[in-house]
Amino acid sequence: MRIQPIDQASPHLQAVKALGDANRATLGFLPEGAFEAYAERKQIVVALDEEGTCIGYLMYQVSASRGEIGIIHLCVHESRRREGVAAGLVGWLHEAKKRDYRGIRLKCRRDYGASHLWPQLGFVAQGEVPGRSHEGHPLVVWRLDHGHPSLLTAPAEALREARLPVVLDTNVLFGIQDEGSATSEESRALLADWLADEILLGTAAEVLNEIMRNADPAERRRRRIFAQQFHQFQTDPDKVRQIAEGVRALFPEPLSASDESDVRQLAHAIAAEVPYFVTHDSYMLGHDFANRIYADFGLSIASPSDLILRLDELARDAAYQPARLAGSRIQIGRVTADDVAYLDVFRAGDLGEKRPTFQEVLKRRLADPHRAEGLIVRNAAGQPLALTVVTRPDASELVIPLLRVLSGPLAVTLATHIAMGHVLQSIKEGRALTRVTDGYLRADVQDGLREVGYARTGDEWVKMSLRNVGSARGLAEELRAIANQRGLAGLGTQLSEALKSAAADRDEATILRIESALWPAKVTDLAIPAYIVPMRPAWARHLLGEELGQPSLFGTDPALALSWENAYYGAPKRRMQYPSRVLWYVSEDTHDPGSKHVRGCSVVQEVLVGSAKEAFRRFRRLGVYEWRDVSEIARGDPEKRVMAFRFSHTELLRHPIHWDVLQEVLQSVEGKRQPIVTVTPISSRCFFTLYGLGTGAAQQGSP
Repeated sequence: MRIQPIDQASPHLQAVKALGDANRATLGFLPEGAFEAYAERKQIVVALDEEGTCIGYLMYQVSASRGEIGIIHLCVHESRRREGVAAGLVGWLHEAKKRDYRGIRLKCRRDYGASHLWPQLGFVAQGEVPGRSHEGHPLVVWRLDHGHPSLLTAPAEALREARLPVVLDTNVLFGIQDEGSATSEESRALLADWLADEILLGTAAEVLNEIMRNADPAERRRRRIFAQQFHQFQTDPDKVRQIAEGVRALFPEPLSASDESDVRQLAHAIAAEVPYFVTHDSYMLGHDFANRIYADFGLSIASPSDLILRLDELARDAAYQPARLAGSRIQIGRVTADDVAYLDVFRAGDLGEKRPTFQEVLKRRLADPHRAEGLIVRNAAGQPLALTVVTRPDASELVIPLLRVLSGPLAVTLATHIAMGHVLQSIKEGRALTRVTDGYLRADVQDGLREVGYARTGDEWVKMSLRNVGSARGLAEELRAIANQRGLAGLGTQLSEALKSAAADRDEATILRIESALWPAKVTDLAIPAYIVPMRPAWARHLLGEELGQPSLFGTDPALALSWENAYYGAPKRRMQYPSRVLWYVSEDTHDPGSKHVRGCSVVQEVLVGSAKEAFRRFRRLGVYEWRDVSEIARGDPEKRVMAFRFSHTELLRHPIHWDVLQEVLQSVEGKRQPIVTVTPISSRCFFTLYGLGTGAAQQGSP
């Protein structure tokens, strides 16, 4: 038996489809095109017999937010069962993905014969969730752990069953109910067992009005009973009416009764702060309309198929949207003693925090303005969004005793930016440690801390920041020494041992995770590609932050200006690999003294080469670029191919490298000068030579 992944051009794809179709009664629905989409991502693995015939397949998805692999289908031909085919497929997936992901996860009905198989393959039952079948059969959640170091994984609460809420348009709801209708198969794909704890299906109250317009009493009753099975999102009627005015302006005149209903359903979804609206309506799914709704209201519109195929990406999109934060004119100001009485809105009363305790912490911390400061974040209307207090007990640490963000659709985004801002401030001041000691952190704030590399140790969240550049072994020893000095021996030992072990095993995925946790540290024996990427000065000011002249996102505090993640678009002249390192070269502009220099570096996390509209849809949440900018790169053709990449861990160079010095280094290290007019690959040696010049960081240890 031979096991191998396939792509969309594989001759085995048709056999996979046929096998899936023959077993759809137990495998469940999948939208049209799903097999091609997963094959294109090489997320279908086939088992072939001695004659090269497909006798089974495994289809999986990657959940970046959980750091796990999810099995969607595991199917073996009926004549070849009990021959170890399933074990071979799962074993291949385990070996291929164990370094990069924490584990493998799946859901299976208790009454299916496969339930006895999972323990034999090393899976452990995690619990049960309700299924969506008419009979309501429960689903067992099974998980195969990959045994990653615990400090590199999310804590248990991060793995909670958090479902992505979506509002179903009436046409999708009726498609689910009416088996055999034109939209039934795609709509009913939303009921697949493996989606049961991934999405929360709901409706707007307007659905009941649409049902009432039906002249048949029996049909009205049938529709109403069915609709009541889905969650109904509650909204403020006044808020819905206000939002509806803005939504109505995006529809062409004159509006039909159906259009008016669509307006109200969209307004309900926006008012309920639900991130996704699922529909079959071609006008609402159109590129221009969907982009306007997202830009103006933060609501994404998707078809059922699109929602399912991009589920993990969309879940992260819903939680983390810097584009909306950047467009909201956030303001930040210092907290004075007179403000304390008005800040009770930030008290975590639901977590047991008492008012006198909260106010005492604020007053005590703000009593010494030389060692502590309070910052309050407000929107353009002056309404409070977040509160944080920063203290400096000594020269080595920045301590955050309060970090509060009010609940809302931007909570995770704002918490992430503030958490990253504190790390940047700590690095700027030469501190190796940032501690968050707040004992009343909400879940969304903890998500923001985790997103930018904080680790939980006891009752604190800690981010270590090393300026060092060196081998994995050298950095591991430096890490252990600093951690011991700061009373973090457990954290230091675990990360240090994990780093040395990963280096010995050449486990690049783990080395990169640890490097990210210690950012801006750089591991010289992490063999990932490196590039120099040219950027126009106008975009450099947007993408690289305050020191290039961009007004601070938070007004007075440049430490909170730099976005944790961003996206860059360009012509697909050279395909980049990822993960990789990039040095940003700001192209020459006679009107900009900051041009013609290498000014920053980042880590590339994802690369997409595809149509301009697909690239923009994928990365629009990250902001800076608007559709007109991407359209200009594509010369007005939304189908024209562009290259886009998502990058993070951006660091501005303290000593920008002039063009002449850059060319000298290229000549010395690479053997030739380079015109930096497109993405230019360089060696790791060249990257670290330039990085050392730009930061003044000397390499420690030997690779």
